[in-house]
Amino acid sequence: MKLLQLGKGVYTYYTQTVKDNKNTSHLEVQKKLTRNMLLAQKLDSTGYPNQLYQYGCLCFTVSKTGVVKWIRNGCRPSKDWRLDTDRYKELNTELKINL
Repeated sequence: MKLLQLGKGVYTYYTQTVKDNKNTSHLEVQKKLTRNMLLAQKLDSTGYPNQLYQYGCLCFTVSKTGVVKWIRNGCRPSKDWRLDTDRYKELNTELKINL
């Protein structure tokens, strides 16, 4: 599976704002954001160059070339978003994410 690439500032922002990720490696952040994108709600991005995703309270955009361009933690989650825990576990195994 091809991992997302991280745009300028994304790694630093993620490790500073996402709980329990202060000492997470660059590769591990790539894996986690790839997993999160696959589990996230794909939001309407009509008119924008990047696709907007929301994974719980985490919002981020991904370019057509697979680069996370923008990220914000603390967004209000959608009422109808639910984490697919079975798929979450599968992706953790597939991507070899260290928990």
